[in-house]
Amino acid sequence: FDFIQLGRSLIAQPDLVNKAKSNLKFKSKCIHCNECVGSIEYEGGVYCPLFNPKWDNEMKFLITGAFGNLGLMCVDQALQMGFQVKCFDLDNKNSKKLAANYGSKIEVTLGDLRDEKLLYQLIEDVDAIIHNASVLPPTTEDNPSLAYDINVVACKKLIEVAEATNKKPTFIFPSSVTV
Repeated sequence: FDFIQLGRSLIAQPDLVNKAKSNLKFKSKCIHCNECVGSIEYEGGVYCPLFNPKWDNEMKFLITGAFGNLGLMCVDQALQMGFQVKCFDLDNKNSKKLAANYGSKIEVTLGDLRDEKLLYQLIEDVDAIIHNASVLPPTTEDNPSLAYDINVVACKKLIEVAEATNKKPTFIFPSSVTV
């Protein structure tokens, strides 16, 4: 007896069960961001905002925290779906190494999320933002003021900057229980 719970994954990929049956190595596109929950009362039905079939491949996504675990999943999925991808993460050795693996497939900006001027530059040409950048434990406990600056203040500023642009990009905030 096998019991598999699927919910959000089927919203992102209605054909998931059939694909999984035919390929045991198959992986769902769903990153469990819970953004589909916001579409429950949508007139056209529930949909996955990450993989909205109304979006075309000319769309550009900004992925913050692009070289963290969840960020890398988002980058890979967006590229697989044919979207243009702009990655943002900390300017460190690990980010540079991971970015180099993608070559010219992605646009990369490294810096500090608290840099408001940089936020405007990042957002000016994107259609959607997947915001993964955050400070995680144990750093949140060791340096709570840094965690607050990044996880609250910088996140709020990113939303304000996005709202202030003419394009009004879709804002997707996966978050996690550790943030």
